[in-house]
Amino acid sequence: MKRLNILFLYAMLLTYLLTFVSCGDTATQYKNLPYKSSDGFIYNGNFYFLKNDTIEYISLSEESAQTVNLCSDPLCNHSDKTCPNYYEMIYGVPTMVIDEAESNKNKFYPVFYVSTYNNGSYQIVKFDSKNNIRDVVIDNIANPILQIWLFNDNIFYLCSEGEDGQNIYISNKYGTVPKKLDNSEKMYFWISGITDNSIIFCDYEGNIYMSPHDLSTKTYICNSVSRGNAYIFNNKLFFAKDLKVAKQIEGYNFLSCDIYYIDLGDINMSPILAIKDVSYIAVPAIFQSYNLLFYCMPNDISLIKSVFQYDPIQEKTIEVKHFKDGTSTIYSYNILNNKSSKIIGDTNELMSRFIDADDTYFIYNGYSYDIDTIGPTHITIYNYKNGSKKIID
Repeated sequence: MKRLNILFLYAMLLTYLLTFVSCGDTATQYKNLPYKSSDGFIYNGNFYFLKNDTIEYISLSEESAQTVNLCSDPLCNHSDKTCPNYYEMIYGVPTMVIDEAESNKNKFYPVFYVSTYNNGSYQIVKFDSKNNIRDVVIDNIANPILQIWLFNDNIFYLCSEGEDGQNIYISNKYGTVPKKLDNSEKMYFWISGITDNSIIFCDYEGNIYMSPHDLSTKTYICNSVSRGNAYIFNNKLFFAKDLKVAKQIEGYNFLSCDIYYIDLGDINMSPILAIKDVSYIAVPAIFQSYNLLFYCMPNDISLIKSVFQYDPIQEKTIEVKHFKDGTSTIYSYNILNNKSSKIIGDTNELMSRFIDADDTYFIYNGYSYDIDTIGPTHITIYNYKNGSKKIID
């Protein structure tokens, strides 16, 4: 469990996975949707993802498809700033978000907003893949960018500010001077969602807040047992409560939590139970794609095997136990009708991180049951209509 705890926390601090992301054709049903940064997106039959500080893509439907760089210049080596699709970083990985509304108007050539490092500061740039052009949108950002959210013409972004915490800024696609939330308390915020009138965010103590788009004030809503995660759709706020030990095996505690919701139009209402017993692995094992919440449960947990590995911190060989921890089975909850269903019985892999999903494909970082090393080893594209898998190393 310690292995997965570290992975979930690391992912959350970078570009985590847990709330709104693109969802292919599903998005066309809704108006004024926010788009959230991630490191992988399903769009128009392709999967776009970050690799070696560039964006690559692969066809979802073609079995023999290979990954292709999104830069269309055949003479470009995509390895430095001469490539419009190269995003330099000092540490971590770039933060990117696809603007589906702009992409649809761009004859379905994707348009991305991406963070990058440039001469001592950070930028948010726009990459138009149809014309293979990159433009600077927001320049001279002092600190690393952890999240980017798009809502209509607004750009919300979250910066890591060292001992001053993590704070939220707003600008727009025309590069106006950014405004920021008052963070005199030096708290570590994390953006959870955006509605027509508000931005919803958490701190790392589990407190959930709302602010108008201009970030002029913040209002406390409620508290969650999950640090930095909440899920918003159709003016409903979903959050985790009731953290508990679901199972204990071989001396390891496997945790779960329950997911409740309130209406953002009545933040004082009593929370309503939506999902019981969602796996909790440092954060809830749950991922939002518009009106669907995909999640895991602490079922079918068993010891796979024990291996002995050298621990450089303890400077000795220790026993490491590998468990089948329930992350190979995926459920979905539809916010529109409050119904849950099992969509994947067994992926035959353990999952460390959700990436994206739509009504056919479920994409995640996974690794096989029998590995002896720690961590995700590949991206798995799982077609849950026919059970087929495609692996990206």
